[in-house]
Amino acid sequence: MSTEKHKYFEHLSPHTTVEGVMALLTPTVLQRRETLHVNGEPISTLLVKDNTSQFGVYFDPTHQQWLKVANSLGLNRRLALSCDAMKSSLEFSCGEPDEVFITEVEIEGKGLRHALRMPHFGVSLDNLIRHRLVSKRETDAIYNTAYLYAMALVRRGFMFSDPNPGNILLHNGTGKGIVLIDFTNTHINCIPVQSCYDYVTRGFVDQSHKHGLTFDEEIAALSRQTVLLSSDKI
Repeated sequence: MSTEKHKYFEHLSPHTTVEGVMALLTPTVLQRRETLHVNGEPISTLLVKDNTSQFGVYFDPTHQQWLKVANSLGLNRRLALSCDAMKSSLEFSCGEPDEVFITEVEIEGKGLRHALRMPHFGVSLDNLIRHRLVSKRETDAIYNTAYLYAMALVRRGFMFSDPNPGNILLHNGTGKGIVLIDFTNTHINCIPVQSCYDYVTRGFVDQSHKHGLTFDEEIAALSRQTVLLSSDKI
């Protein structure tokens, strides 16, 4: 896969991580400020999204971290699987797997909850597109590289089932590492491999049409061979 990755990395610009981009990273649509207790420490957070039957998403501006909180005990296993998938994803990028972990948080009036905690990795592809921060060639390169990462995850038994540009981040470290986030959808485990390849590929194609991205069908065909013939396939 390294040859295909290089094909796209060589087009990525380091200027996508200039300080001006950081202003875009703080959430702008907020419900309220809320104090969470993480390992006994009070942390002032911004509640960005709260689906009462699923997950709450909080941003900690002091530590530049995100917390995705399971709103019911039945979601703890899905959250743990999501954490494993993200750790695997980080092995393909500039991140460290240990940066993502499960912790307990206490929310006033709600008690203890499990949460996936991760750093603020960088700007999303969605922001790059909406604010026209880079060229279309660069956004296409990022998107197709993300697809290659997603196919590598399929071989490890994980499915990146929601490849919208908001779930594809450019790592702050070098500007060349891509991080895939949000594996908390119903479909995380990847069995059988052929079905996962089809599902993930269809998702990337659909999102490329929706956001005006050019999806590389040739890379998709090569990935199919790699996924199905891989010696470590599920």
